[in-house]
Amino acid sequence: MEKDSRIEEAAEQVAALTRDLAQVRAERDNLLGASEKAARLQSEIATLQAERDALREDSDKAATRSATLEHEMNRLNERFVRRIADKERRIEAFAGQVAELTRKLSQFQTEYDKLLGDSEKTKGLRSEIARLQTELEDADRLKSEIARLHAERDGLHADKTEAARRTAARERDVADLKARLEQLARSNADQAAVAGQLSDVEARIFETLEALMRTAERPFLSHRRVEARKIRLLVELGLFDPEWYAENNPDVAAMNLEPGRHFIVYGCSERRPPSAFLARLRQAASASQPGLTAVPPE
Repeated sequence: MEKDSRIEEAAEQVAALTRDLAQVRAERDNLLGASEKAARLQSEIATLQAERDALREDSDKAATRSATLEHEMNRLNERFVRRIADKERRIEAFAGQVAELTRKLSQFQTEYDKLLGDSEKTKGLRSEIARLQTELEDADRLKSEIARLHAERDGLHADKTEAARRTAARERDVADLKARLEQLARSNADQAAVAGQLSDVEARIFETLEALMRTAERPFLSHRRVEARKIRLLVELGLFDPEWYAENNPDVAAMNLEPGRHFIVYGCSERRPPSAFLARLRQAASASQPGLTAVPPE
């Protein structure tokens, strides 16, 4: 019995110890949970403190920025106020000008209405004056045109007279040269002298050709029309033979140029004979022979 009693007592003690142990474990677990919670709270507190410091720094920056913006706003506001005041002064000045212009316009309108009442009386006269002014302007234009045409006519008449005089002089020179050529062709006395004279005559003929072509020039004509006048003048005077020139200068056809234009542009400056007559003259001068017994037809 005593043994059972001791066992029961021991069992009760074990049960009590077990309860105490369970309680201690529960308290330990509570403490551990509280410790972990405290650690989490401490971490959260540190985070919040960091956020507080950041917010405090941002707040300082914001305060500085706010002060800067406030200063800028004050400056812009002052500038805006000054501009508004200036605009208002200008508006007042313009308003005064508008009032003055309105007054003048009213005055002009009154005067215009007064004149308009008399306009019917003067309408016919004004119409007649306008018509006469138009006719006068037309007459002035016609006078200017007539004066210009007279000046052109006088200029053309002077050019024509001068060209006729120079052409007549050149024709006399040509006739004289032909006479001298005939005389030289009939003379066989001194071959060297004849050759020199023939060369001189040839040079004078080319000078005469160039002078004759200059008489055909007109400042109011195109370049091609001046060339046509030069060619026609040389042919009419018997100084240029287009067919002979083309036959004896193969490059004329190769260059696809008219004989007369080729002679004016190239042949005359290159001293190419423009006709059989001058070709025989050059041949006679080169050979120091009389070479010519009669002047051939052009």
